[in-house]
Amino acid sequence: MLNLLQEEHKVPYSNLVSHQLVGTTLSVFVREDILGAFTKVEIASKKTGMSGIAGNKGTIAIRLAIHKSEVCFVSSHFTAGIQLPSPLKFHRSIECS
Repeated sequence: MLNLLQEEHKVPYSNLVSHQLVGTTLSVFVREDILGAFTKVEIASKKTGMSGIAGNKGTIAIRLAIHKSEVCFVSSHFTAGIQLPSPLKFHRSIECS
């Protein structure tokens, strides 16, 4: 992925942060010339497969600040047909540390 970004845009990129569960991956790639602008990088993940034991299902969240703005990226992989808990309850279960 990193090589593809660099070839397509003709500028160097770095992998700022990356995290993987079995069923989902989340990576944040940034241009190297603005790498220093990113602060407060936090990762949180919640395994939901096999009653929370296995990482084959679950969620990854990456929160970061760039200049004075904060951004959160979320990647999830859940079992089909299962009703999710209320959004507020679910959000609280993956709080960043």
